[in-house]
Amino acid sequence: MRLLRRVAFFAFAALCCTVRPTSAKNYTVSVSPLRWGFAGCGHITNNFAAAVESLPRSEHLLQAFASRNASRAEEYKARFGAVKAYGSYEELAQDPEVDVVYIGTINPSHFEVANLMMDHGKHVLCEKPLTLKAEEAAKLIQRSEQLKLFFQEAVWSRFFPAYHRLRQELPSLGEIKTVMVNKGQTSGSYSHRFYRKELGGGALKDIGGYAIQFAILVFGNEMPEKISAVALLNNETIDTTTSLLIQWKMVELRNWQSVR
Repeated sequence: MRLLRRVAFFAFAALCCTVRPTSAKNYTVSVSPLRWGFAGCGHITNNFAAAVESLPRSEHLLQAFASRNASRAEEYKARFGAVKAYGSYEELAQDPEVDVVYIGTINPSHFEVANLMMDHGKHVLCEKPLTLKAEEAAKLIQRSEQLKLFFQEAVWSRFFPAYHRLRQELPSLGEIKTVMVNKGQTSGSYSHRFYRKELGGGALKDIGGYAIQFAILVFGNEMPEKISAVALLNNETIDTTTSLLIQWKMVELRNWQSVR
């Protein structure tokens, strides 16, 4: 599992590599290292930073870590040999030596932090869920297009070798009518963020995207005709289990996700 995650995060980092032209006259180019900043210093940031660290320094550099806990940022700076550590996301956004920011903060802050980084011309790779509201995601997408900035949700499974093979094989499989996806995991204590409303928890937001994006991979980007859902809610009205039935034209996805 650790190897698979490393391969996936490697693919994310490689995808974001930039090539900057130095001379329009003779069309020669020079490849400059992509300088990464990290907003949030949690477990998932640790995994992604480890993957970036494994890449050639001529292509990718760990430039800065930022956390609202300054000592946490300093800890990550020391762990990965980064250049800088900041006690606020504003300082990271203002750093002219950061090209792209990976956002690994808690779910409810994704919209705010992504907007902040775009305000300062940073490219953004944001952990899932991209935002908690559809209209927020739409605003960020529109803004990134207007500013000509790279902006992507970090759906790491899309970069698995198995997914690449699936994309190659899909045309030979004929007309696919149904996709069934089951995704579940044990999430430990009920005090965990998965179960807390103020932290953007819930089965659908946290792991449901894996199932939905898989169906989109198979059926394409066309909007479905109908979505039906049923869920079990805890005392904070957070879904601990969600079942979805998503219907496209002449096809359907049966999708079960759960967090226990």
